[in-house]
Amino acid sequence: MIIGYYLMKLIFFASSQFAVPILEALNESDFAPAFVITEPDALAGRHQKPKATPIKEACEKLAIPFITPEKLKHEEFIKWLKEQNADLAIVCAYGKILPKEILAIPKFKFINVHPSLLPKYRGPSPIQTVILDGETETGVTILVVDELVDHGGIIAKSEIRISKSETYKSLTDILSKLGAELLIETIPNFISGKWKPEEQDHNQATFTKLIKKEDGHIDWSKSAQEIERMSRAYDPWPGVFAYWQKKLRIKFLKVSVLNPQVKCAENEIGKTFLTAENKLAVNCGTGIIEIEQLQLEGAKPMSAQTFLNGHKDFINSKLE
Repeated sequence: MIIGYYLMKLIFFASSQFAVPILEALNESDFAPAFVITEPDALAGRHQKPKATPIKEACEKLAIPFITPEKLKHEEFIKWLKEQNADLAIVCAYGKILPKEILAIPKFKFINVHPSLLPKYRGPSPIQTVILDGETETGVTILVVDELVDHGGIIAKSEIRISKSETYKSLTDILSKLGAELLIETIPNFISGKWKPEEQDHNQATFTKLIKKEDGHIDWSKSAQEIERMSRAYDPWPGVFAYWQKKLRIKFLKVSVLNPQVKCAENEIGKTFLTAENKLAVNCGTGIIEIEQLQLEGAKPMSAQTFLNGHKDFINSKLE
């Protein structure tokens, strides 16, 4: 891109699906990256076959040059990066911490697109966590990258309301598009000095954790509302699940809250039953969850009614 008489070279560090619409928008704008840096292929799936990052797949589709370094601190990679003479670097859901040596390379530093309203929800899972917490607002923050996670000065923010039906996937799509729009507006204003970074109020910072597969295991002593939010936050991965007859793993693909307030006896928590309207339900610590769609391990997804046609003994059983 050209700002005044200055020809600018931009690089993009990213890996996950959240960054794909941002890369696509940059590529169609005046700020197309000269090259992209993404993580190497990782083993995935039941057969542990190499799988490319969504960003690598997008680069191949868009014919954007990319590299997949194993180690960022490798001397050859740092030497190569310096030789590119990049002016600005953008990092977005890359998956690795950038070392000090690399952060110092671009003239206008690194800026990050983060899907939360910083300083709240720093870390790797802000989208899932705002849903889990029942937040009604979230957004995107553009910030300068420093050596600490999501700690640098804030350049710009954009806020949205969160609907009660939003899932991780749907909210990711919304925030990535919002981030693309905000980033393209931010770049020229940041480079020109019109928009200056402002230090975060670090006393207000909250932090998120890396989501693991076991986080989807339902604790039925939680409230029905918490479990329903889990089902949306962990859609599509890791999903929410429980064990029937101690060993059969069942994934609950669609659930809803039937009654948020009712209390049940401790020995009834996790017990399945049919309501007067023939809905499949489970007692929670507080409230009742309706199971609308589920998937027994090794089987196809099915409606609750279809499942019960072949598993009548599921009623009045205890889920763990």
